[in-house]
Amino acid sequence: MILLLVGFFIWLLLLALLRLCAPLLERWLDQLHPNESSLLLLVILTLPLLAATLITLELASPAWSHWFIASHCHELRQSLACGQHAPITPHIPVLLAIASVLAAGLVVWLLYRLWRAQKTLTTFIALADAHEIRDVYILPSDAPLAFTLGYWRSRIFLSQGLLEVCDENSIRSVIEHERAHQLRHDNLRLFVAKLATLPFFWGVGRLLERLDLTHEQACDWYATGTLEAHEVAASIVQIARLNRDFADAKNLYSASFFCRSHVRERVNALIKNDYPQDAGWRRALITGGSTLMAITLLLDPLHHWIEWFY
Repeated sequence: MILLLVGFFIWLLLLALLRLCAPLLERWLDQLHPNESSLLLLVILTLPLLAATLITLELASPAWSHWFIASHCHELRQSLACGQHAPITPHIPVLLAIASVLAAGLVVWLLYRLWRAQKTLTTFIALADAHEIRDVYILPSDAPLAFTLGYWRSRIFLSQGLLEVCDENSIRSVIEHERAHQLRHDNLRLFVAKLATLPFFWGVGRLLERLDLTHEQACDWYATGTLEAHEVAASIVQIARLNRDFADAKNLYSASFFCRSHVRERVNALIKNDYPQDAGWRRALITGGSTLMAITLLLDPLHHWIEWFY
């Protein structure tokens, strides 16, 4: 049980460290193409949870941790001879009960979110008419709506009001942009990032916003494979203006809206058309290697600190 509390504390500590490093990370990510920066940022946001989980497993499993924790002995009154072992900790039923309730609550909440997302998607499909383009549906609404709904098998939804006021190029821009969200599974990516930062999401909100921006820019760039960049930018501006007069149900679970956010940054990037092309794999290797090194260096002092605390 103490190990679970230690893992949670490490999770919070790493998230706080991530918050402090946010300005440096943003400048680092500015040098990358949105496709690469969005993937790398997702990895960075999930690293605290993965690192805390790995450290906890290593501490709790002597067979795994003997490479990283120096051999040492304990007094016989602790019922442990010399050799590799997990940290000696008390068994406290109250803490175990609290942790079990919290874990069960988290699982129930996660299953509810997934069930709610699937139910919402099924309801919208039933309300809409299928378009001639695969996985595109038309909603009978006057509001100029365009969004991708669902976590894994997502669908693209356009409103009848949007089709009536936008020209063919704008509609093609919207569909190509939303198709990119669908192919990239951006709704699922953002959900995983929020889940991995759940205890400190208000602290890393800046990085979550940055992840959303890179998603949108990556999808805008995908749309330029079919249309000119200025046409995609014009469609963003047009639909953003239309949305001023309508409520676009932004509280939908698992939905990516065409003009939900970052309109100015997206349009500027399209007009300049200067998406960086530097490969991000080097940064991914540096980030992953540094994290693994930090984990190995933390294991031995954490093991002894837990035992000293007890």
